[in-house]
Amino acid sequence: MPRYRVSRVLLILPSLAGLALGACGGGDGGVPPPNPNLPDAGPGSPDATPEPPEGAYAFAVKVENISDQSLLPSALSPGFWALHGPSEVLFRAGAADPGEGLEALAEDGDPSALMATELGFAQRGVFAEAAGGAASFGPGDAFEFTFATDESDQVLSLATMFVASNDVFLAPAEGISLFADGAPIAGERDVSALFRLWDLGTEANQAPGSGPNQPLHQDPSADTGAAEGVVRQFSDSTRALPLAQAVAQVSVSETEGTYTITLTNTSKQHRTVFTPISRLFYALHDDRYVLFQEGTVNDGRGLQALAEDGDPAVLVSNLATASGVELVGATLAGAPIDPPGNQVSFSVTPTATAPRLTFAGMIVESNDAFLSSPPAGVVLLGEDGQPRSVADVEADINRWMAIWDAGTEENEAPGVGPHQAPRQTGADPGPVDTNTAVRRYADAGNDLAPERLPDLIDISVTESSADALSFDVTVSNISDGSLFPTPFSPPLWLIHNGDLTLFNPGAPPLVALERLGEDGNPDELDRLLSFAPDGLANGVEVADGDGDDALAPGESVTFTVTPDADHGTFNLLAMVVQSNDTFLALGPAGVALLDDEGARRPAADVNDAIKAALTAWDAGTETNQAGAAGGDQALRQANPNTGVKGPNLGASEGDGMVREASEEPVWLYPSAEQVIRVTVRPIE
Repeated sequence: MPRYRVSRVLLILPSLAGLALGACGGGDGGVPPPNPNLPDAGPGSPDATPEPPEGAYAFAVKVENISDQSLLPSALSPGFWALHGPSEVLFRAGAADPGEGLEALAEDGDPSALMATELGFAQRGVFAEAAGGAASFGPGDAFEFTFATDESDQVLSLATMFVASNDVFLAPAEGISLFADGAPIAGERDVSALFRLWDLGTEANQAPGSGPNQPLHQDPSADTGAAEGVVRQFSDSTRALPLAQAVAQVSVSETEGTYTITLTNTSKQHRTVFTPISRLFYALHDDRYVLFQEGTVNDGRGLQALAEDGDPAVLVSNLATASGVELVGATLAGAPIDPPGNQVSFSVTPTATAPRLTFAGMIVESNDAFLSSPPAGVVLLGEDGQPRSVADVEADINRWMAIWDAGTEENEAPGVGPHQAPRQTGADPGPVDTNTAVRRYADAGNDLAPERLPDLIDISVTESSADALSFDVTVSNISDGSLFPTPFSPPLWLIHNGDLTLFNPGAPPLVALERLGEDGNPDELDRLLSFAPDGLANGVEVADGDGDDALAPGESVTFTVTPDADHGTFNLLAMVVQSNDTFLALGPAGVALLDDEGARRPAADVNDAIKAALTAWDAGTETNQAGAAGGDQALRQANPNTGVKGPNLGASEGDGMVREASEEPVWLYPSAEQVIRVTVRPIE
């Protein structure tokens, strides 16, 4: 039987010429408002230093959440601290988690397991824990704790979860020294530079702030994420988008009071998503004007047209005479920042009455997501009325730039949604979003969840007349009517004795399964099955279509399978082509076609079993990217097997070792010094 694979397709994104494009015309650096998707802030800064316990040497430690100064504001979990000897450590970089409770802290923000283990620490404690149980503390909150010791050779360790993650935590790379030459180090010391963001390596990473297995979204039972680098049920968001800093970068220049703002589309470079950015809207204004109010319905002045259709003209027209606005504009008509790698510039001259700059542009491979400076803009003039330094303005823009959800249209999988600008038939055709508030984009929706798979694919059997035991199997790609239209690779099917499993959840996959899951190539798995014991039947089926091997939306294929008394179990596998390494299967083993007596089961019973068993699986071999718009996914990758393979050149999403989160190749995290400030001082 011939073997087939999904052909490599170079995806050419349609231009924005079909969008409604018009002429357009134009902040306080300051901290952006709190993220409404984060947990409520904790009890805040203490009024006074707590009394230390008895001991020869007493210390006070203050921990502040300053993540509002970063690209990803996030709550921090209740933290764990320990006093110990220099040779004792909470964890080691490059080694697996020692299993003494750090996983519960890093994945679920729960320090209780660390408090209960038999670690050889002289002292230990929890900070930022509310009465009655765990509580997280948000940007701007601070906590202080004290301790005392009689030994001058001890160091301090502490750790807290970065809540907008799967298993990222903050901790110093080594213990914090408290003594020098046997005496407490004098004065208050800022030890923040010792801290790093660490990935524990125990849970598969998802988009920061929107992963369904992160504390912000996961089931209250917690610990719901799968291990890295193993086959698991697909549970990531198919609607995720990366942080703004993985999509665009802004550079600034200034001459005689005129600023030139250049925005470069960096989405291809960062690989997470491959998307154009629409024409930019920009405005110079005072503090009376804001583009939108986070957490409220958009005010109808034109944000919807920009966010859904990439059209800044409505905003320009409506704001031309708006109070507090001095200049409105847009980048050139017909010139979106497309393809990724291109850039666009505009120039503005702020005045004393309009010192703030706001700009925004649509994330084209989305329904209504847009890239924006802070809602109130970024200040270009200092308090003395003089232009602020280029370095400060550039840093402010890149730090606070974010991707927002306009709340006007239901989100679909980025890069493939039928109501998104490159694929829609006209302006504004999509269903209305059930959440109408403008908010930071953090969609944890999974279009491959079991309850949604019936919208994408139908696998059904009927009794065949070819043989008393045979079934005719029809596989239909019905995703063209869904929010996630995708081809599937040619289905690979097999009939076996019921004991054969092609993968085991929680274990690394076969290389042959990796080829199917990443590249839609069933050749190696089909060839491997051909060496199985006599009597096993297998094959690969290709639909009669346009010559492409993939089973395209709207296509179907029918074939006949004939079990026997020794081989009565059926399974079928196919790659979800608009993914990194996701495949469909009827569980690890499949479903029975024959009953206990060896007779053909009723087709209705088999169909019910197929529907119950059909699941989307993640091969665990390639880091998942945004929706269906990732640069390393089958339709966009330059060559097969080219996706992100993990930080240590392993053939998986991760190797289970503790590593710095900055080594995460797809999703960006801020630096630790933008997230936490820790000071230590001896108490007299």
